[in-house]
Amino acid sequence: MRGLLLRLGVLVLAASCGGSDVGSDMTPDSDLGAADLISSPDLLGLTGCKGFIACWNACPPLDGTCKGTCFQNTTPSGMTRYGAAIDCAQSYCVGVGRCAWSDAQMTMVMSVPGDAPAICEDCLHDADTKLYGDACRNPGSADCTQTQCSQAFTACLDDLP
Repeated sequence: MRGLLLRLGVLVLAASCGGSDVGSDMTPDSDLGAADLISSPDLLGLTGCKGFIACWNACPPLDGTCKGTCFQNTTPSGMTRYGAAIDCAQSYCVGVGRCAWSDAQMTMVMSVPGDAPAICEDCLHDADTKLYGDACRNPGSADCTQTQCSQAFTACLDDLP
């Protein structure tokens, strides 16, 4: 329902801004694509961790430029809170044996040797659904309902603007 309302709102916005008529106030490069919907730091200032999550979620899955803009538009404290939230989800998945640390600094995870990669990927996805607002791949699993990262996720999502 929320997605339908968002699409409807974008259509109304596009229609109210003109279309192909002469004198339209929308230039061809302002097509309301993901890049147009990401705030510029010059316009609104830098955002916190919650704004970073919103920006990231607005980017197409493989659009590195869009996601890079999200990083550039986020305050250092917002990125610190985001890093803590992601670190928590990774630590959770290592702790329950679905992932393993891939480096000595414990900054990246990988599949446990001998396990299918999907086991680690699903754990990471489900463990941070409360951060990103995504649906769990395995609803009802312990990974979806984990509370170990609640404090880190709340600190990120409370970091405004």
